[in-house]
Amino acid sequence: MKILVFSDSHGDLETMQKVIGWERPDFVFHLGGRATDAELLSELLPDLPMVWTAGRRDRGIGAASKSRETVTADHIRFLLDPCCEFGPEAIALPRICASLKRECDVLLIAPDEKPIRTEVLGLRIMNPGACGRGRKPSYGYFVLERGEIADWGIRYLK
Repeated sequence: MKILVFSDSHGDLETMQKVIGWERPDFVFHLGGRATDAELLSELLPDLPMVWTAGRRDRGIGAASKSRETVTADHIRFLLDPCCEFGPEAIALPRICASLKRECDVLLIAPDEKPIRTEVLGLRIMNPGACGRGRKPSYGYFVLERGEIADWGIRYLK
């Protein structure tokens, strides 16, 4: 199973559609930064399962009123927490990661547009960066096989 992770699309549906065409995912997560884009994308691709959350500036916009969501895929627990209540620097603290590990296997954050891929105490942490126009666009991916994360990372668009 392949999962793509987008954030901060800022109206750039075209880029997300291209990436989805290349990657052929089974599931898509969108972490806000114009979460209404995720709603539009789900209408354009109704057969592709998607979950999206509200970013800092998305509060109360359309269906993206939730700022935190837990999703289980192939026995892997993903916590979509784009606003990241702890802040990106604090997330690497062992006591915070140990606490979060009880709740999830993967923490997906998007407090800013800086891509992050790290692991602390077995907790995988990712900020996919911004997939919209502007800076160097990026997105995250996960490949799940038999209840394990076989591969994961961040890809950059040219």
